[in-house]
Amino acid sequence: PIAEEGGDVGEWRLADLGSTNGTFLNAEALRPRRWFPLRDGDRVRLGERTDSPTVHVGVMPTSHSAAGDGVSSPICMRSASRCSPGKPPRMEDRVLVECPLRGYSQVALFAVFDGHGGHEAAVRAKQSLPASVARLLRGKTPSARGCERALVEAFLECDAAMSCEYEGCAASVMLAWRDDATGKLFVQTANAGDCHVAFGRAKNGGRGAKFLTREHRVTSGEERERLQRNHGIKLPHGARRLHGLALTRALGDSFLKREKVGIIATPDVSPPVEVVRGDGWDVAVLASDGLWDVCSAEAALGAAAKSGGSDQGKDASGRRRVGV
Repeated sequence: PIAEEGGDVGEWRLADLGSTNGTFLNAEALRPRRWFPLRDGDRVRLGERTDSPTVHVGVMPTSHSAAGDGVSSPICMRSASRCSPGKPPRMEDRVLVECPLRGYSQVALFAVFDGHGGHEAAVRAKQSLPASVARLLRGKTPSARGCERALVEAFLECDAAMSCEYEGCAASVMLAWRDDATGKLFVQTANAGDCHVAFGRAKNGGRGAKFLTREHRVTSGEERERLQRNHGIKLPHGARRLHGLALTRALGDSFLKREKVGIIATPDVSPPVEVVRGDGWDVAVLASDGLWDVCSAEAALGAAAKSGGSDQGKDASGRRRVGV
């Protein structure tokens, strides 16, 4: 199937191109090569089986375009994602790329979810978090001041909506946007757990790259202080687990949160970072602890430089781009 924006202003529509297994809109089979309008809340099933992949449609008003452009082209960011197969029976990590973010032509959202206890928490977080971010931005592109409150509320809203008792996931999110007033490009991160975002220049081999996110493990001195200050929990020297978890912040794990053992979903949010040069060599690497346990921020961006980048440049309208 293929979806495109067309017809009435703000309308999205869907067509099946003659697939063997068919495309279903709200359980109704689509006639091949005909357009059907999509509405908020629709469900698109890719295949005739009831357990075939299903897409939940969310449609929101489009945000304001950049000032002075009339109608501005959508934000354009080059990205690549990979999830290794992992250990059986199922891979527990998930990757999210929405560029542009649903309903926002000048905003993009990238995220990594590292599940524990199963894959379901990461799956639900991937489904819920972008919808929460889109709704909490309230139809407006962020300014240079960023959107810390919206990101914090999105994490908490997602955590409640997931309803995962005994599964959870670390989460790291990067929001990127083009400022309406100036056209400048900004990025801002939010994380809970031990997934991280490294950001810097790949052109110089990653030298000077830094993490925009913070560590939320039991071994973190700042997190131990938080546990004692806010929850009266003093962990013994050398402790590496808190009720079986190596993390002190995560999405899901509702059972442990009700037990009030100090595990929370509130993220750390970075200050907004302006992408100054915008020549295509500004790179962000989002990954789970499987990478960061063996790789520094500089090494990750150095690897990104070797993978290519000279063709990243700018988008069709000459605006700044960043590689993810």
